[in-house]
Amino acid sequence: MRTRVPPATRIRGAEKRCNDILCSGQTPLPPANSAINNGTGKYAYNDGDGSTAYDVEYPLQMMGFDPNFHFVGMTFNPESFTDMKDKYFMLNGRSYPDTISPGTMQTQSTDGTLHSSQPLPSIINIPAGGKALLRISDLSVTELSTLASLAFR
Repeated sequence: MRTRVPPATRIRGAEKRCNDILCSGQTPLPPANSAINNGTGKYAYNDGDGSTAYDVEYPLQMMGFDPNFHFVGMTFNPESFTDMKDKYFMLNGRSYPDTISPGTMQTQSTDGTLHSSQPLPSIINIPAGGKALLRISDLSVTELSTLASLAFR
């Protein structure tokens, strides 16, 4: 009995075996998970070989801030989202120079007590020879932002 080859794998009438894992059932399944986890390892994915192991993880939220839009929101006027233009780029709710401040930021209220704000710093510290998992999300609604980093080895 001859097996039918999907049309995407035919080449000028000849049949070709599909080597793509998504193509058909002809490709064997990946090997079983052989990574050893003693309960202390952290992995981004259950990839089977432990290649996504990391030492530290940091969430990074990129966002923009439009002071005019927020000023209008504090009045009785309705906000017009079409007029929104982000003026400041922020990481984890902080703009420069607060992005290089370590730890939780605190603000003083009218009664003189300190209240914590912006609990997540935007400084990333990776141990020498270590790996980091960065969880990046872009929350801006008006501008597309990108991040670039220097690679140290």
